[in-house]
Amino acid sequence: MTRAALLGPAWFFLAASAALAGDETDPRAIDRAAMMLEKSRLGFSDAEEKYLAAAASGSARAARELAQFYMANGLWVEALARVRDDATPAGRLIAAECELRMGRNRAAAA
Repeated sequence: MTRAALLGPAWFFLAASAALAGDETDPRAIDRAAMMLEKSRLGFSDAEEKYLAAAASGSARAARELAQFYMANGLWVEALARVRDDATPAGRLIAAECELRMGRNRAAAA
């Protein structure tokens, strides 16, 4: 992979991080370790149901939290499906991370 190919995604993350500074919906503020602990305490299905019920309200923030739950459990496709249409900087950052984790570097840069 060339240096230029790596700079595209890196630049996106820097720009998105600057846009998110001070935003309470910042995906970096969500504690994935706590989500993993919750999953181990409740079981995956019960923990997922909690996040699914919150996301059913139609809240974009709840959908991003559900995506973060899926990301904490390595379910990148499911997480991407939750934020694919989220045009906010937080949603785009989550989508880009999912794309990168799945090896879709060109999609993440776009």
